[in-house]
Amino acid sequence: MVRKTAPPWAETPSRQTLADRLQVNSWRFKNELFEVHSGRPITLHKHMHDDFQIAVNTRGPGRYVCDGKRWDALPGDIVAVHPGEVHSTVGDCERPGNEPALLLYISESRLRSVASGLAGRPPSAIGFGQRVFRDAQLAMQLTRAHTKSAECESELAKDSWILQTISALLLRHAFDPRHLPERLPQEKKRAERARDFISDHYADNISLDRLADIVQLSPFQLCRVFSREYGLAPHSYQTAMRVDRAKVLLASGTAPADAAAATGFYDQSHLNRHFRRIVGVTPGRYAAAR
Repeated sequence: MVRKTAPPWAETPSRQTLADRLQVNSWRFKNELFEVHSGRPITLHKHMHDDFQIAVNTRGPGRYVCDGKRWDALPGDIVAVHPGEVHSTVGDCERPGNEPALLLYISESRLRSVASGLAGRPPSAIGFGQRVFRDAQLAMQLTRAHTKSAECESELAKDSWILQTISALLLRHAFDPRHLPERLPQEKKRAERARDFISDHYADNISLDRLADIVQLSPFQLCRVFSREYGLAPHSYQTAMRVDRAKVLLASGTAPADAAAATGFYDQSHLNRHFRRIVGVTPGRYAAAR
């Protein structure tokens, strides 16, 4: 009897551990889709996306074939694939330190909207000249945006982090900063209106779009003007106000969990993190010292 053996490509690896297998975790915050790819990279066949795909590469070296051109990406490089571009990836590469790859999908309409806010007018075209580029600062900002989008943060904070990241992406790799609009004469008054609204609604989950609409600025203009006038982004200003109000409640005998709920934090641990960062001690220690 002749024993038949399966060809090598048909065999299932028996020693592959769970950590080696490719895993994809995803979540959506409003307009953007976030993905984290962990485990050993694999070859992905030709495909395309409706949105821009922005990835922080952690594979060394990663290889992408996009519209017939080959792009090699080292760890830390950023990969930008346009909507509708047919592309594939080549696996069989090591991932240094088993770090996950981070992907962000942004619609073309969203990029055009942010670009319009930057330039003060709709762009004639939107896109990136290179599909792979090195930008350590932007890679860190993309990583931070991923983290913030998944955390229990205010809507204003998440909105701001994502907008700042998309703006940096456009300004550094798809847009000429010399085309930015000049300062508007009423910007200071509009920043004051935004500050007053945050002060009156500090415990509410305000969105950046709503705040920008109230003061009649684009979200990008609002962040730029507000930061220039008050030294903090709108979401940081809101967080500082929440902590300040929590201090008053704690000093009056309110329990930390109740103070967190009253000032707009998700829970006590959320208050603890920001309170310690701003005050230097936990809410419990602050209340115990009164």
